[in-house]
Amino acid sequence: MVDNKITRAVVLLVFRMMTTRLACQVFHHPSNVIFVGSRICIKPSHFTTLAEAEAMKFISTKITVPVPKIYLAFEHKGKVYIVMQRIKGRSLPAGWIQRSAQSKERIFKQLRQMVQEIRNIPSPENSCVSNLLGGPICDQRLPGQAHWGPFKSIRDFHRKLRADIELENVKEPGDVSRELKDLIRFHEGPWSKPVLTHGDLELTSISMLA
Repeated sequence: MVDNKITRAVVLLVFRMMTTRLACQVFHHPSNVIFVGSRICIKPSHFTTLAEAEAMKFISTKITVPVPKIYLAFEHKGKVYIVMQRIKGRSLPAGWIQRSAQSKERIFKQLRQMVQEIRNIPSPENSCVSNLLGGPICDQRLPGQAHWGPFKSIRDFHRKLRADIELENVKEPGDVSRELKDLIRFHEGPWSKPVLTHGDLELTSISMLA
């Protein structure tokens, strides 16, 4: 798919058509992903960056973990649009209760292997806590804001998580202060180099074929 103004305009037009009130009544769009036929989907989001698309491209060239093929990714009026391959299968929560214990264990085993394979990709010498392009990480679970960093080290990231509180700032007696001191000591490490991992792995982002 050629990345130019015409292609982007077509993607935006299709997106608007597929998200009208009538279209939403006819077509089901799980997790805000817009399905365009049986082979293509569009993922629009204010809470991600173009680094998400680059990460999927990167992983597809390094390891065997199945990821959607990226056809196009661009930003328009503060929203990122990722046009990618529609993966066959259904999301993990579908029919989960009906699965046997053996089936669930097989799925967990495969997921552990995939996550470990991603994390085993060698980190560059100057690696930091950032997205694949060296920009901020995006995680809606983090307090206060969705985009954080980048950070030069894991310690800097942890320091930001605790609002820059240091041991010498914790002077009040009691259980809360003791637990906070324990947390700060844990945050101080030592830590190895950061590794590549999935930033917000959740049930709805996992598809199963069987």
